[in-house]
Amino acid sequence: TAEVVKRVAQVEREFAILKNGVGAFFRPSALENAKVMAPSQWWSVYGKHVTLLAALAQQVLSQSAAASAAERNWSVYGQIHSQARSSMSHHVADKLVYCHEPRVDGRADACAKCWMDS
Repeated sequence: TAEVVKRVAQVEREFAILKNGVGAFFRPSALENAKVMAPSQWWSVYGKHVTLLAALAQQVLSQSAAASAAERNWSVYGQIHSQARSSMSHHVADKLVYCHEPRVDGRADACAKCWMDS
């Protein structure tokens, strides 16, 4: 929509401010505090003049980072593409892994479409 395009353009302008070193980002105190402050706290202090970029940065930084989802995915892949089924192509195994949990992320429709498209 037009509103989304407008917001994306604003974030891109704000990113240019960060990239070009304009504003509070490159003051000596901001650079020093970047080493000791929590990232979300740093953005709340120094991102006042780039509100959309600061909000986006805080959302990204608040996401938890864990390997458990990737490890679960590899575990499922190992169960599907075992030595007993080693003749199975990677393409088919990838589809089976994707469809293994169709309730996740509303994958049921995407999974059915995925098999029909091949």
